[in-house]
Amino acid sequence: MLFSAAKHGVTVLSTTVGCLKEYLSIAEDYVYTCEPNPESIEKGIENIITDSTKAELKAKGKLFTDAFVNTFSWSTIIEKVIR
Repeated sequence: MLFSAAKHGVTVLSTTVGCLKEYLSIAEDYVYTCEPNPESIEKGIENIITDSTKAELKAKGKLFTDAFVNTFSWSTIIEKVIR
């Protein structure tokens, strides 16, 4: 799901369970996180709707994509493997 969001440049709301926290930490200023329970997810959606404009969400989606691609692209991974 995160890779699809990054591919399409959309803003992300996610819990930080499992390895998600590790993937999201590279773009923590551009994603929305919540606890893995219905109340927290509901509050997260509500905050996004009331506190963000469409332009802000698009900008965060673009910044998320840039950070994600720069960190997890094949060329970046290959460079790290070679080093």
